[in-house]
Amino acid sequence: VLFRSSRVVGDLDYASQTLNFGLTGWDGPKTTLRAGGSVPIDLALHAVEQRSVGGQMDVDIVADSLDAAIALSVVPTLEDVLGVVSAEIHLGGTTADPAPSGTVMLRDGAWSLDAIGVRHTGVNGSLGLNADRSVDVSLSTTGTGSSNVTGTIVLEPFINPTIDLRFDFERFRAVGRPDIEGWITGAFDLTGRYDRPLAQGTLTVDQGTIYVDELQRVAGVVDLSDPFLFEGGIAVDTTALVARPALAGLRNPFFDNLRVNVDLIVPSDTWLRSTKTNVEMSGELIVGFDRPAGDFVLVGELQALRGSHLVLNRT
Repeated sequence: VLFRSSRVVGDLDYASQTLNFGLTGWDGPKTTLRAGGSVPIDLALHAVEQRSVGGQMDVDIVADSLDAAIALSVVPTLEDVLGVVSAEIHLGGTTADPAPSGTVMLRDGAWSLDAIGVRHTGVNGSLGLNADRSVDVSLSTTGTGSSNVTGTIVLEPFINPTIDLRFDFERFRAVGRPDIEGWITGAFDLTGRYDRPLAQGTLTVDQGTIYVDELQRVAGVVDLSDPFLFEGGIAVDTTALVARPALAGLRNPFFDNLRVNVDLIVPSDTWLRSTKTNVEMSGELIVGFDRPAGDFVLVGELQALRGSHLVLNRT
């Protein structure tokens, strides 16, 4: 269900390939949504080559404490969305090439990302829609460490915008899956087109844990205590790890074509743990990821600082 309201009243009329409409929604006694205007569109009952026709849209949308789950329903990767959205938006341009303007505000937001096992809370932010089709983005979270997203998105073309965003983190919980969890500090830039994005930057792992038993269970990684591991010709097949990527459940042009080039610094307090292993690691890695090419590369060195490992019943 994308829309919940205690009462909705609306009217529309259609003539000469123009739809005129008005809509008002309430949540109890409070008006949460008003929308109305005219849209040039072909609503013929027979098949047509395209529904979009020439002519300018003129639509106004005003939201006051609208359920954020409604406003963010267009982002299917976000689940269990909470918060309220207020907005004043005007839609001009054509149905094929809209030109929005106005402001959208999110307060006390929260959502879950099952693919990486985290829930972001304390989300507040704004989108400023400009006449030149640029969108000024400002978004922050405080519930799982702090993060800030700032920058612009240019809706040209509308269905494949240009992205120029900066992500800053301070002890932010980046992942919380059964096989890996971690908190990070640092920043990266997200640039490129929506259908070919690139993330570049430097991140420090403040705290992290890799659970080897869980990796073995889901990816078939060889047992680190197996004596044959240390004999000639035996190696760990790291492609098994790529078979279950963090983005496996996310399917859209953005995630399907995502590229990553990040310097990952691991100073301490990052652990490799299993029923037989408890080792703290430190080092630096260059993380390269090109999803459409199926290419995942780690370059660098991790050292064992301290810990224990059980081999043949001896620690």
